[in-house]
Amino acid sequence: MIDAQQSLFDQQLLKTDGRIRHLTLEQVTNDESLEIVVYARKGSFPNWVGTLHVFEQDTSGSKLALHSKVNIPAETIYYGFLLMQGQSYLLLVMPDKVSVVPYKAGNWLLKQGKDFPLQSLTEPWAKSTAIPFQPVLAVDGEQQVWIPTATGYQVFKISGNELLQESFVALSPKSFYRSSYDLLPFEMSYWFQNVFWYPQMFPGTLGGEKQVLFSPWMDELDIVIPSQGYAVDKHYFRILSEQERDDGTHYLINQPIDLNGDGLTDFLINKFQGVGTSFRSESYYYMANKDGKLPKKKKLVPFSKKKISGALVRDLTGNGKQDFLIVSSVLNVWSMIRALTKKQVLVSFDIHLLLDQQSDYNFKQANATREILFDFSLKDFFIDGILPTLQGDFNGDGYPDVMYATNPRELTFLLQKPGKEEVFSAIPSGLYPINLAKKYRIGDVTGDGKADIVFFDTRSSKNHSFKALLNNGVLK
Repeated sequence: MIDAQQSLFDQQLLKTDGRIRHLTLEQVTNDESLEIVVYARKGSFPNWVGTLHVFEQDTSGSKLALHSKVNIPAETIYYGFLLMQGQSYLLLVMPDKVSVVPYKAGNWLLKQGKDFPLQSLTEPWAKSTAIPFQPVLAVDGEQQVWIPTATGYQVFKISGNELLQESFVALSPKSFYRSSYDLLPFEMSYWFQNVFWYPQMFPGTLGGEKQVLFSPWMDELDIVIPSQGYAVDKHYFRILSEQERDDGTHYLINQPIDLNGDGLTDFLINKFQGVGTSFRSESYYYMANKDGKLPKKKKLVPFSKKKISGALVRDLTGNGKQDFLIVSSVLNVWSMIRALTKKQVLVSFDIHLLLDQQSDYNFKQANATREILFDFSLKDFFIDGILPTLQGDFNGDGYPDVMYATNPRELTFLLQKPGKEEVFSAIPSGLYPINLAKKYRIGDVTGDGKADIVFFDTRSSKNHSFKALLNNGVLK
């Protein structure tokens, strides 16, 4: 156990006006650090009152303080932030308009907001049910603002400190329905029967086009081409069979990303099916052809048939190529008995690097393998801690490190060792005693190049405050 004097974090508890619904790390001001944005509600249903709180590093540099707060209109559906010529703006999306609200002298000037009409959006189901979104996309060297509507995206471009209407892209929302007829109430699929989705846009590149935008859904792909008047083209990966598309137990996560660093967009697709001990998963990736055309042939990431697995990618080495992290766990009758009796579950992690001299992945031999025993919660039927994440650089060397928690009482870190044969330390960099909340965000909120952590909860009786862990740079 690390002594208190050597603690990695300076802890700070910050309160909000109301119950926390959303917490994000945003670039609100022109500083290098990120701000903590909290949306909290008070009052009773259906007449909630929503307040945005923005917290930033104070002048001493050692604590966080309230930057600003504002009650936003009850009919707000989305909120986000813009920086135009160093000036901060709050973006509020309402059923019939989007309002660009300036910040000045500690206040968000709602009455001085500039309004733009929207094509259409439905009314929120209750007052103050707004959610955060990221409005800005870089398209062909131009900063653009994409606003979702009921029938597609309304596109604006940033010109100086003004928004100018650019175009409208017809992309309809989609829904994915899971039938509950053959499910029991304690099965996870029962609780996620209907998912309503607005298209998420990913800037990318294909041959012959300066830039395109991809909007993935299941094994479908909408391709928006700005150079052709924002025309929309379709592509189907055809991973789901006709039966799988309709059985209500299959779903996909489709991620456009440049895997090999050649400047062309590739795709990683995780396929999941079933529930409980019948849960199965597959992972595919598609490498773009040299001419930049969408690849037709998928490549299978090898998973053990005796385990449940998933794959994610991250550039660990900083060479511009994405490395694979395969996460897996045995899920059979005996592992379930262990989880129920000993309240423990064993999870394996295999890292496959894509090195400079490689054109494709070598899945026959992992560059690093770790097995970690986690506490298992019978309350929510999941690990009672935090699965390893590569979102933060905790020692400031420019490379992502691993953070995880095998139980709800302490954090653990594995530092990356750039250029070493052993990619991550075999021995964790200490156990840091901290009472963990259910949700967290990782980012640099102090501007020192080292990742900080914010823990919060949206369900418990303690959701009127959140805990910020400011990294003091002790981790070695």
